[in-house]
Amino acid sequence: MKIIFNKDNIINIETISVPKTNLAKEMISFMSSCPEADYIDVASWFGFDSEMEVIEYLQKNVIEFSSLCPHDVNIVLGNGEKIIVPQAGFTARCESRTEEVGNIAGIPLQSVRYGDVEGLPPFVEGICYIVSRPVYEAAKASSRGVTDLYVVGETIRDGSTILGCKGLTQP
Repeated sequence: MKIIFNKDNIINIETISVPKTNLAKEMISFMSSCPEADYIDVASWFGFDSEMEVIEYLQKNVIEFSSLCPHDVNIVLGNGEKIIVPQAGFTARCESRTEEVGNIAGIPLQSVRYGDVEGLPPFVEGICYIVSRPVYEAAKASSRGVTDLYVVGETIRDGSTILGCKGLTQP
């Protein structure tokens, strides 16, 4: 959903947004309940002097999550609440090279080496990406850094089917 403040400023709430403060939580709830493309005087409603102040406040007090995996990520919190982090529309991947390093009882043993990461956006304050473990490790080995990257934590399964996870991790 896009909340349009005026012709020049747009706040995009299409990713999962996690507020750091109660005011940010109230603002996102309020904006998300309004019809798309409505002009909303959010600034005065929440006691700000201008719409730009609202944008700056949300940029500082909201963390956005986006899945750079080839699928949405389902997170089930301890209280049963489910958060679905949508797939970003593109996937971060890394090159891989497989080489045979021996065999055991005639079965080839292989080693996989990961190379450069492709499709990983640069670091932006307030935006966190969920990536695969190989992408995380390759980014960690590069100069990019990983403070904004997370990997799926403990998984929830129904037999062999992964239903979601209980949280995120930074290995």
